[in-house]
Amino acid sequence: MGSRDRIVPLIVAVALFMENMDSTVIATSLPAIAADIGTSPLALKLAVTCYLLSLAIFIPASGWTADRFGARTVFRAAIAVFVVGSIGCALASSLTEFVIARIVQGMGGAMMTPVGRIVLVRTIDRRALVEHVVRSGEPADGFTPKGIPGFSVINAHSRFSPPAGNLAGAKALMAKVARPVRKIDLYFPNAPGLKELGVAVQAMWQQLGISTTLHEQEFKQFLQFLGPPPNEDVDAYLLGWIYDFFDAMNGLELWTCGSGNNFTNRCNKRFDSLVDHARAVQNDDVRYRLYRGIEQAMLGPNGDMPLAPLYWGANVSLVGDRIRDTFRIDAQTFVHFDEIRVRQ
Repeated sequence: MGSRDRIVPLIVAVALFMENMDSTVIATSLPAIAADIGTSPLALKLAVTCYLLSLAIFIPASGWTADRFGARTVFRAAIAVFVVGSIGCALASSLTEFVIARIVQGMGGAMMTPVGRIVLVRTIDRRALVEHVVRSGEPADGFTPKGIPGFSVINAHSRFSPPAGNLAGAKALMAKVARPVRKIDLYFPNAPGLKELGVAVQAMWQQLGISTTLHEQEFKQFLQFLGPPPNEDVDAYLLGWIYDFFDAMNGLELWTCGSGNNFTNRCNKRFDSLVDHARAVQNDDVRYRLYRGIEQAMLGPNGDMPLAPLYWGANVSLVGDRIRDTFRIDAQTFVHFDEIRVRQ
């Protein structure tokens, strides 16, 4: 492995570490900071809140900004903004100055953190997974699968999920980060095919210099391990879904803050409000457009990438020529026998 391949994975780790540490470490130092700037520890809670709000406001714009102005340029600017904010915090002599500096820190941190997720998603060669590992289905560039009503409108066509992967693009993004994650624990249940899928993803991430440790668990143990509440020790996990009813909402609502299936440690209130709005709409065309907005909030240019769609599964059936044209299995794996016509 070349020196570049060793350095690049470090970049993502440092960006994520800096942002996460900065959002939590202040809690232990509030008394000392309060004494230094002449205010009360309780008043400094405003600085904690403002930092988190700054992250929430600017993270959605980070993906679009990186694509618009170049990942390297945006990352360098984010580092500079973060450093300026950090220096401002050190020099602050009043509560107002400290809060403003924390907001600037949050702006810089927000532009760095989504990069790590985008890098991992771009690296995966979905076409190779479909052709050589699962041997069915097709590469997914969105979460809502083909066959769901309104798919042509809903599908996000995420540029971060190219069918053949984009290793060069992933490495270019990682080059922005000072010290990225080098080790990832990937968990999956002992369901057929998932171990092979995990090994394939492990090999793909290895091309970035990321060492992935695989953990296979019995299915019930696996679900209990993930949560709820979400297990903070889980870096990544493999899981699939079959829809309970024939509407995209069945899958999209999995990722709301209060969902018992959301094990990602990600909570986006704007995403939740989009889901709540779509639930109340009866008109199909309007609802499908709203669903597209929900997908974009996850996987679009401004999305926060809580997950990496790999492939849309398919049922493999041996069908005779006489009924092939009318034989259909829908996205819920139901065979529509009433539609079958036998050709003479």
